[in-house]
Amino acid sequence: MSADTIDGETLADALANLFAVVDGDAEPDTAEYDRAMELGLTDAQREVAAEYAGAGRIEVGTSTVPNLAEKLAAGKKIPWTFTLDGVRFVKKTSTGSGSSVADSEWWWSDGDYGFTFYRHTGGTDEVSIREA
Repeated sequence: MSADTIDGETLADALANLFAVVDGDAEPDTAEYDRAMELGLTDAQREVAAEYAGAGRIEVGTSTVPNLAEKLAAGKKIPWTFTLDGVRFVKKTSTGSGSSVADSEWWWSDGDYGFTFYRHTGGTDEVSIREA
């Protein structure tokens, strides 16, 4: 599903979850999101970060940038992710400029590395990694 379209099932799930939250019958689940946002790189993430540190912008293998409808349909916050060499990373910041529906740039530090994630609406997303 692209960020520009919402299928009927996703819309129905999103509305049901939204109304449940508004009515006080549910709360968006944030536990998984909170765990994903905790600082700390795995050994595999550190190896990939070390390999690409200082290499400039690198096209990511895949990336996920969930839109509001997808978050509402899931009933939880969902982090942005990207993969490099098959290793999954999470965008751990709200510091940046742009949005999930426009070209944007987001940056954060995690351990010994700084990351900048470049979201491109019309192409492949990129990341640059530097030693912090």
